[in-house]
Amino acid sequence: MVEILYENPSFLALNKPAGVVVEAVPKGEDSLLRILAGSLRKKKPLIIHRLDKETSGVLLLAKNQTAADYLRRLFKKRLVQKEYLAQVGGRLFPKEGEINVPLKKEGRLRRSLPAIGRGARWAKTLYQVKRYLDGDSLVKVFPKTGRTHQIRAHLSLIGYPIVGDTKYGGRQNARLMLHAASLGFKDQRGNKIKISAPLPPYFP
Repeated sequence: MVEILYENPSFLALNKPAGVVVEAVPKGEDSLLRILAGSLRKKKPLIIHRLDKETSGVLLLAKNQTAADYLRRLFKKRLVQKEYLAQVGGRLFPKEGEINVPLKKEGRLRRSLPAIGRGARWAKTLYQVKRYLDGDSLVKVFPKTGRTHQIRAHLSLIGYPIVGDTKYGGRQNARLMLHAASLGFKDQRGNKIKISAPLPPYFP
């Protein structure tokens, strides 16, 4: 059973577990939408945004096309406030900062890499150290754009890759230590909505 964090007649927000893909893949892996269809027995919801397979946290889905169009427009216009939590290797300093590095998706490597010129897309990430751990840092991350692997690539570029993110230089770990902590936006009636997902127990 998938935990529902918030639901109204137009959309619902789920607490996506790490290790589950959002949609079905050719290999036949189980997917969040398949699990959800089995538990809700309702019409398949529409995906508004995506989280990587190994990322946990808030995932927003629409119940109808009108709601999907509205919510996708909010994401496109950057009117959704996104907050993530990440455990990174090392004591990140300065404790607050902004990363403005254009990224380009490299299909062969299935990574996003810093780039300029054709194919590069502007990417902006803000961060704030929440607390220092034993040799690591727990960091609040606020992506202002939504590029593929943006948080993972940007933190790696400044020398603090996410623990468990071996694709971007992070040390080996049982889990990718990245969690979509909250989403904030206004619904179609202008009401302020903020949806939060509790940290998984494997986070410090």
